[in-house]
Formats: sequence, C-alpha cells, structure tokens
Amino acid sequence: MKNKVKIVTALLITALCTTSAYAAENLIKNDSFETELLGTNGWRFSGRDGWVYENENSADCTTDEVHSGEKALHFNSAVVAQRVELKRNVTYTLEFYIKAKEDCIVNVGFFDGSQDWPGSYPVKTKEISVNTDWTKHKIEFECNNTQDYLAYFNLWDKADVYVDDVVLKEADGYISRLMTGIDGDGAISYSADYKGGKLFGVALYDENNKLIGFKNNSTSGTFENVSGYGKYTVKSYLLEDDNLRSKTQEIEYNEDSSKNEDTSIGKAKSLTLSEHNVTINVGDENKILDAVIMPEFAYDNKVAWKSSDESIVKVSENGILTAVSNGNATITVSSEDGMLTDECKVTVTDKKSERLSLNKTSIELTEIDSVYPLSANIENSDLVWKSDNENIASVTDGIVTAKGKGKTTITVSTSDGKQTAKCAVNVNTSDKTITNDTFFKDTDGNYIYSQGGCIQKFGDKYYWYGVKYKEADIYAKNPENGKAGNAAYETFTCYSSDDLVNWEFEGYPLTGEPNGWVGRMGVVYNENAKKYVLISQYAPGMVYAVSDMPEGPFKIDHIQKTLPIQNDVTGDQTLFQDDDGKAYIICSSANGRAYQYVIPLRESDFLDIDEENIKMLFYDEDGSYIDENGEVDKKDKTGIEGNCMFKYNGNYYYTGSDLYGWNSSRVYVMQSDSILGDYNKDTGLPYIMNNTRDSFAHNSQAGFYTTIHGSENDLIIYCGDRWGDFAGNGIGYNQWVPLSFDKEGKPYFNNLHQWKLDAEKGTWEVGEGNNYISNPEFEADRKITATPTGWKVRDNVGNYSVSNARGKVDIGNFVIQETAPEDYISDLYQEITDLPNGTYTMTAWVKSSGGQNVCNVYAQSGDEKKTYSVKTNIDDWKEIVVATDIKVTDGKCTVGLYSDAHANEWVQMDNVRLVKNIE
Repeated sequence: MKNKVKIVTALLITALCTTSAYAAENLIKNDSFETELLGTNGWRFSGRDGWVYENENSADCTTDEVHSGEKALHFNSAVVAQRVELKRNVTYTLEFYIKAKEDCIVNVGFFDGSQDWPGSYPVKTKEISVNTDWTKHKIEFECNNTQDYLAYFNLWDKADVYVDDVVLKEADGYISRLMTGIDGDGAISYSADYKGGKLFGVALYDENNKLIGFKNNSTSGTFENVSGYGKYTVKSYLLEDDNLRSKTQEIEYNEDSSKNEDTSIGKAKSLTLSEHNVTINVGDENKILDAVIMPEFAYDNKVAWKSSDESIVKVSENGILTAVSNGNATITVSSEDGMLTDECKVTVTDKKSERLSLNKTSIELTEIDSVYPLSANIENSDLVWKSDNENIASVTDGIVTAKGKGKTTITVSTSDGKQTAKCAVNVNTSDKTITNDTFFKDTDGNYIYSQGGCIQKFGDKYYWYGVKYKEADIYAKNPENGKAGNAAYETFTCYSSDDLVNWEFEGYPLTGEPNGWVGRMGVVYNENAKKYVLISQYAPGMVYAVSDMPEGPFKIDHIQKTLPIQNDVTGDQTLFQDDDGKAYIICSSANGRAYQYVIPLRESDFLDIDEENIKMLFYDEDGSYIDENGEVDKKDKTGIEGNCMFKYNGNYYYTGSDLYGWNSSRVYVMQSDSILGDYNKDTGLPYIMNNTRDSFAHNSQAGFYTTIHGSENDLIIYCGDRWGDFAGNGIGYNQWVPLSFDKEGKPYFNNLHQWKLDAEKGTWEVGEGNNYISNPEFEADRKITATPTGWKVRDNVGNYSVSNARGKVDIGNFVIQETAPEDYISDLYQEITDLPNGTYTMTAWVKSSGGQNVCNVYAQSGDEKKTYSVKTNIDDWKEIVVATDIKVTDGKCTVGLYSDAHANEWVQMDNVRLVKNIE
C-alpha cells in the first residue's frame, strides 16, 4: 500500500505532461435494438451488419420492456451476438443494461469470430448475476489479436432476459504494452505504450517488493545497474481519473543475462554498417546499406546518414546510395546522440565492359523443385534471365528451378541485348518421388481425384480408393481462383500401383451409386465370402457394396441407416483390416465427434457390424490431451474427427484430427497392444503426434494410413487431405509423409515437401527438391494470427507487429506482414534443425512500402548471415533470391524477416523456400 501511495504521489507531483481525454466510438450497431434483428432463428456470421439471434424455438426477440427508447432485446433460451472487428493490444469496455423476470446467471463476452463456427470458441466469458431490476454492467476485454469477434449474450435455460443500451468502445485509458530487457551488467530497460489517461510512470521493484527506481512520463528508458542477481519487477502505471491502471513484467538478473542482451529491449550499445567497402557503377540500381544497432530492440535506434561528397555518391535518410560520378567518398552513419558511428568507403566507376559469360554451360537437375544457382561474371543489376520452357525449368536472378522432366535452355542477357550467354538444362526426375503441395497425377498425366479413401494391397498390387467431388476438377484447372464450392459427391475412383508412387487409373468402381453426400470410404477383402467389400459413409448411414474384383464393379448390397452408437451414425470413418483378416470401422460419433469407436465387422461377409464387440475407446469430455512434454493441455474444441488406424510393431494406433471441419489439424493418438483393448491406459487421454503441432500435419487433415511390409523395414505412411479453401487447396490435394517412431513406439511426423519412397525395401529419403521451411506460405493456421505456426516472433511493440494478412502471390489466402501503427522493430524467424550439411539457396516473394531504416529477408547459419534488403518500394509481388551460398555445417539454419521501421511502413512475404543446391 505504501508503494502505491508513493507512485500516485510521484505521478501527481512530477506531472510533466497530460493527455486529454477522447471520445471513443460505440462499435455496436443497433445498440438499443430499435430496428429489427437480423438472422432470427439462425446465425448470420458473414457480415458486421447487426445482431444475430439463435434459439431452439421461434420467439419474439424484441420487446417494449425497455430501459430507454421504444424497444429492447428479449431472449429466452437463446444466444444473441454481433460481429465486430477489434484491434490487438487495445482494451475495450462492454457496457449494457440487463434484467430478467427471475434471478438467473447470464453469460456475456466474446467469441472468436474468425472461425467457421465462432460460437464454439469463447475468448472472453463472464457470468453475471441478473435480477428483476434494470442494472448496468461493465466488462473489460483486452484484445490479443486484430480480427473479428462476436460480442454475445447467452442463456440456454428457460428464462426471460431483457437487454438494452449496449455500448462497446475503446477504453478511455489503458496500457497497451510493456516489454523489458536486461544486460549482463544488470541494467534493466523497458519500452511501453499507453493511450488516454492523464499521468504515466514506470517503477522498478526488487524481489522484496521494495521500490528502487521510478521514471515519470517516459515510455522507454533504463534503470542503471541493479545491486545483484535476483528477480525484479517492472511496473507501469497509468492514472485515469481516480483509477490507477497497471501492467507488470518480471525479469531475472543472473549469470546468463548477457546471453540474450543482443535480442533484448535496451539502450543502443553498438552501431555497425552492413558493408564497409563497396564499389558501384554509375547507372546501376541503387546500393543499399543497413545500419545494424545492438541490442536488436534498442529503444534509441534513430540514426543519421551523411556522404562526404554528394557529387560522387548520395545517401538517403535510410541508407540507399545513388552513384553520381566517378570517384571516392565516405558514407557515415551516426546515432542520434552522436556517440555511435560507423563508415563505409565507396568507389564509383563507369559500367564494366567485360564479355558476359556464365559459370556453367550445362547443368543437370535431378528432381522437381531442385535448384541450381547459375552466376554471371558481370554483376550489373540489369541482367535479364529467361527460360525457353518454364514448364521444364524456371529461372530467377540465376536460380534455376526444375519444374518438369525434359530439356531447355537458360539465357542471360544485358538489358540492351548486345551480350548473351546460355546454359543447357536437363531435368531428370525419379519415379520414386512423392511431391506434396500439388495435385498428384496418374501415369497418363491426369489429375488423381481421390479423397477420403484408403489404400489396400491385394495380391502384388496396391489399390487406392477414394471419392471424386465435382469441384475438384474445377479447382485443379484454376487453383488461383480458390476452392470452387463445397463437397458435392460425383463418383468413387480406383487407382492401382506396384510402388505406391506411380498410379494407373482403374476406373469408377461402383454402379448404382447413391444420391446425396458420400465419402470417408474404404475397401476390404473377406476371405470367407471371397468378396471385396466397399463401405462408405452416407448421409445418413453407411453404404455396403460387394465385388468379385478389387477394381470392381461394386454393386450396392444395402444401406444401413443407423448404428448402435452415440447419435446413431458415424461422424468420420475409415476401414482398417488387421493381419488376421478381421476388419473394423474406425470412427467417431456424429454431432460433436466426442465419442471414439472401433466397430468390428461381421466376420462371415463384412456386410454388417458385430454389435456385441463394439469398443468405445475414448470419450472426449473436455478436450484434454497430452502435449509433447508429457503435460496435460486442452484443445480449443472437444471432439476428434478424421478418424483412422494403423498397426506398427504389434501396437494399434487410433488417430484423429482437431474438429476444424476439413481444415488443417494436429493429429492425436490413442495407442494399445490390443485392437479392442485399453488405449493409452496410463493416462486415459490422447497424446499429440510429435511434429504435427508446428506443422498442422503439413497443413492437412488425417485421411488414412498405408502400411508397407518391406524387405528391410516396415513403414507407415500418413495420407492426409487438403479439402478447404483456407490454404488455396480446394478439394483434391493429398499430402503424404512417412512416419518415424521413437524408442517408446510413439510416432513422429516427418514434415516434408518432397521425399523418395522405396516400397520394396520399406525405406525412404528426403528429395532433392524438398523445401525445408515449415509453413512457408503461412496458411496452416486457417485464420489471422500474430504468431504463425512454425514461426517465432519478437518485437518491441508488444508482439503485434506481425500477422498473416489476407493476400497471396498465386494460390492461398494468407501472406505474412510486418507493420505497426507506431515505430517498430520486428523479427519473424524460424529455427530449422536436422538439416543435411551442404550449401542452400533461399528465395521468397515480397512486397514493401519502402522507407524502413532496415528491412531484410535473411538466412543465418553459424556466424554467417545472408540478407536481401527490401526497404525500397515494391508495389507488386517480386521473387527475390536471398542467397545461393548458405553453408550449413551443423545442421542448423535460421531464416526470417526483419524490420526496423517507422509507423505504418509495411512489408509482406510469401512462398519462402530453402532448398539444398544440386552440386
């Protein structure tokens, strides 16, 4: 209490600045319910044009029982909501008047409105006690992400509730962020932001809560060296009327503090130019210098640039050099206080007249997406690169990327066309390579249309069964237009293969096809009846069909409308056939997917289920699961879908996905040594499959598994689907990766863009065209997020400088963006491990507002950092080559996007690639 008195006193006595109050806008439309509500008896989530109302029975949703005006809201066993866009790190207040005919508890708060079913994802929930008198209530909501939310009122019990005069607005005063840092000498720094309010201050406390420092009216600063190791607390205060708001950060000073000070908040300690000697030619594109300040998030990071002779070279206010005439000059950069400086010697010459040549006259690429960096002896930036056939190989600034089998020629020319050089390219592709992130094709070169199916080995052949949906063909031909619709069943398909890579189209196996939605199908062989049995999910129920041949034709035997499980029908289902020939339906229940089942089929013919031996192996009561660290965590929604099974080393693995409605998901595992036994008996909870959290299962949903019994190894292949348009994938993508297993038998998801399979041996290896970056198109999260899956973010503005914004280079819905409404420093990065040693090329697509102090895409391996500056204006998407000589010697590389920028300057990035060079 004494400390609080000291703080208030300090704020009042040393008030050097006050901020005038401002009037915040009410974000709620129809706040007094004077006009008709939208979406009565059903949701209307698509727009932000008013209230939506849902209940089980039709009801009058307005009343003349009002607090003010002529109408108010009336609901009984219902939820009423309105979509609003809120901004990150802003505190909002929701005020309203409410009463009821009887005392009750009403839920009020915010749903995540960016989801398909936003009512299922509460973000802020508060239970309020309501009585029979009009009473004003107020709740605060500190928004953690810029996106759509649903402000809602909800009570499903039969009680009459009345609401009026709803106001949602930005709070009058709040602290939006507080970040801290410490160096090896014990200097504790902070950077903060606030809005509104009257007086602001920051205090430092020791571990005994003793006030040891205070700074008034300063949003950044440093408390000089503290007395010794220990835990300290930095607390910011904002005095708003009589209300003292605060935000707190704890920080520890110890012997390891110096290890992180370069990436910490702090006072600038060093200033270094990105280059110290450069030669540029008159007429070339501008040369770019960066001023690198340490620590990375120095709050006093402003610099000034100067040329010693502007008749030779000019320098812009953010370090862009323009050659004027031949000669020598020095570029100097200085910190704002003049205490830190660095220099670069510049030599300006006329363009060289060397004869243009390439380092190679012929190259061979061994796989689709593999790369080879060509280099010209002339480094002028006006060189023009061209491929004679971009369907075989493309070229960007000398980087040749394989696109298809065949031969072509790469030509480089000077901009005036007077000099040229050529390189012959031969692309040879392996017949054992699986490349994800594109449509698979059959041996005739046609797209493979096979979703929600299975692969079985009958005799010496593998058969791949699935469903073709009408929209798949439309999407495959024009993927840049996005998904063409929902899942309209067209037909079943069948393909065959000797090696699980090259697939021959066998035709459409089912006659007498049912009407309505069909999917999640499979085929098994019944030895007793000598028949192949096709079983598919059908709305509602299941279709059973039989054939004498694996490729069909199958004839419908009957349709089973209900099953003796929760909610009577399956949610998602697949077929699993054990080594002993017995077959099972692997499924969840419909309407929530909370119940997980293994259902044996009747052994005599597989044309019915064995009701007496149905195994309900798990009920997902609250979404709990075991994370990678062995700790209990919770999914954001209960239930598991995409249900499927595989067997490995005598253990059965029942797996499924998040309940995201065909969107990319993590994979959850239940494991048992008996198919009808106890699963995960030690915990009773599913565990997450390792390496699916940070990849969202390579941006897919679990479809089924394929088991290979090879001459050297048994191998399990995860076969996932991409269904939704969230990632520009449409209906038709298949994503296959091999699984590995640890000593405890737990599966590991190998997140690969490309790999090679030897089905005879049961072995695999990474493909030469593999992109080692996870979530390179920023699509996996399915929604706007400030920390995209697989990436990390650090900044000096409260972790809101980054978001996967709406947009695309070609296909997809998202790109990554760095920007903020204030000056900011931001670093988006990914730490890649287990890389094969060698030399790599990194490319990316970028757009930029320009004007930043520093803005670059980078790759760092060991102590060597390669950068490509994008702090000039780039209005249209441009593919850049970050580096072609990234040397990896310890299996590690960090890639990222870094900005030191002014308010509202921005940069966007998409389609990032890190590929090992063909040598």
